Amino acid sequence: DGTKFDFKVGVMREIIRIEAKPSIEIPIVTLVEIINKIPKGRLTRIKDIENAFKTFYGVDIIRFECIAFANLFKDLHTSVDSDKIFDIYCNTPWWRLVSNIGCISKIDQLFFEDMQKALKKEKFTLIDYNHKAEARVKDFKQYLVDYKITKGVNGEPVVKVI
Repeated sequence: DGTKFDFKVGVMREIIRIEAKPSIEIPIVTLVEIINKIPKGRLTRIKDIENAFKTFYGVDIIRFECIAFANLFKDLHTSVDSDKIFDIYCNTPWWRLVSNIGCISKIDQLFFEDMQKALKKEKFTLIDYNHKAEARVKDFKQYLVDYKITKGVNGEPVVKVI
C-alpha cells in the first residue's frame, strides 16, 4: 500500500520510490580513441568528455569502463590483434588527460615522471600541487579542447575534437 513500518520511530512511513537517472557506459576503447585525437599542446578532462556524451545521448550519467591495463587489455582483445594491444595502450598520450583542476597524479612514480617529461616537452608549465603528490598544469583551462559528437553511419558516436 506504499507504506512501511519504521522501527526507529515506531510509526508507518510512506515509501518514496526514486527512479534511477538515465545513464550509459562508454567503452575504454572509445576513451583511448578520444585521447589519441587530442592534438599536441592541448589537454582534456574526463568531465569534458562526459559532458559531450551526456548531450549526445541525452542522459544524466556517463560511466567509463575502468582504465586499468587489465580491463583495457580485455576490451581491446575483442577488437584488436593481441600483438597491438600493448602498443595502443603505451602509445596513447595519457599525459594530455588532466583532472578537473588540471593535475596529473603521482599514483605511480615512473609513470608520473614520464607524464611530467611529456607535458614539459609540449611546452606546458608544471607547478607542484598538493604537497608534491600531484603536478598541476599552469593555466590549464586555456589548453582544453571541446568536442562535437555526431551520429555515424550506423548511429554510433563519432567524436570530433575542436
